Amino acid sequence: MRGDFTGLAMGTFEILFGIKTREVSRICVLLPLAPDDILAGLHAPALSRGKLYSAGSSRGFTVIRTGVGAALAGDAVLWLGETACEEMVLLGSCGLTGRTKNLKVGSLISPSVCYSAESFCRLLDKDSQPWSRHEADRRFREVLVGEEGSAVHDAACLTIGSLKLQEEMLPLLRAGGIDAVEMECASVYAAAHHTGRRAAALLYATDIIGEKPFHAPLSRGDRSAIAIAVKEATALICRITERSLHG
Repeated sequence: MRGDFTGLAMGTFEILFGIKTREVSRICVLLPLAPDDILAGLHAPALSRGKLYSAGSSRGFTVIRTGVGAALAGDAVLWLGETACEEMVLLGSCGLTGRTKNLKVGSLISPSVCYSAESFCRLLDKDSQPWSRHEADRRFREVLVGEEGSAVHDAACLTIGSLKLQEEMLPLLRAGGIDAVEMECASVYAAAHHTGRRAAALLYATDIIGEKPFHAPLSRGDRSAIAIAVKEATALICRITERSLHG
């Protein structure tokens, strides 16, 4: 078990996360948002609220609501580097830059590579490239995408620092080979690599930039597709964790 779980660091962690370091499991699920359907699918307990994050442990893993944004998610991973956490799944939503055979609203995505464009100021100044590259842990990600019967697709992802500016950047995103955008993945991958932990993301597509904007009302069919994706994603995480506990 790595890390120093005593002294001031332990008190600081509890203040920030709402739980003690000794309560953190080997596997952590990071949620930018924690809607009821995801918490129910993970069979998560009521989350204890800390100064920055909310967290709770059950069924062999710890659920952490990080809040939205690269800085909050990345810092959470750095603080988890002082606990027994070894593997983490970022479970959240993403937008697509276009519709393909495998990518549509309701698709599940696990990016092997995520690029970083989380600086709002750089985006505003149109100084967005070159994007730095960050990778998921290959073996841990293979556990997610290799589950029998799962339909989890790879996609080139970009962590972006503006919902508004992503619409203006759509031609650039497509030209750069970006399939999906969200706001946390690159920082999670980078911080996990920095702390020697293993991380992968599981993202469900909720919108398509320029076609089905994130702010537009969802059709009944899209709501159903997203609900199915959330159910499949949480069930997949539970199955993987269950096998890990008994394998």
